[in-house]
Amino acid sequence: MELFLSVEPHWGSVLKNPDRLQVAQKILFNMVFWAT
Repeated sequence: MELFLSVEPHWGSVLKNPDRLQVAQKILFNMVFWAT
């Protein structure tokens, strides 16, 4: 969860950048994958 909390402040800029949004989706997918 530390990773997610450290990334959270960047969501504002991520939403303004589709490329970053794709990267964020991959990161979230990896987080869910490793959490299971």
